[in-house]
Amino acid sequence: MAKKIRHDWNTWDNYFNVHEKVLKNYSANFVNPQIKYKDDRITDNYYTLVLDRAEVRTQKGNTVFVKIEKDVEVQQGARKKIARTYGYSYHCWQKNGDGTDQNLIRYCSPHPDHNKFHHKHEYLATSAQSKLIRIDDDEWPHVNEFLDEVIKRF
Repeated sequence: MAKKIRHDWNTWDNYFNVHEKVLKNYSANFVNPQIKYKDDRITDNYYTLVLDRAEVRTQKGNTVFVKIEKDVEVQQGARKKIARTYGYSYHCWQKNGDGTDQNLIRYCSPHPDHNKFHHKHEYLATSAQSKLIRIDDDEWPHVNEFLDEVIKRF
């Protein structure tokens, strides 16, 4: 049997509904539980989903911020529109006591000019520098896995 692809095509309706369901499942951790994605249709074949600056309460009692950006490819399937993520950034940061931002982690899809592979930035606690971690092509996290990491780790 062929290996299931984690980030494969899905119907557009299901793709979008899964993302909304994830936000609902984590609503107890959001400072604003009614948070929603902003979805924009750029062309018939290109959409964006953005969750901008959501405040999240972690299991350790901290408040962090997340931003989720997804570029979504859309095509007409046999009966329905189908969609899949082809670009993404999942970012988590916190506010320092002086009001400045301290990055914690960021997952990124491949960039055309550098880091041409899926990767994660692990930021050092006292600087803007990060450790770069390569991620296998189909192993980058789903949004729920990213939120789990944020909520449990920070």
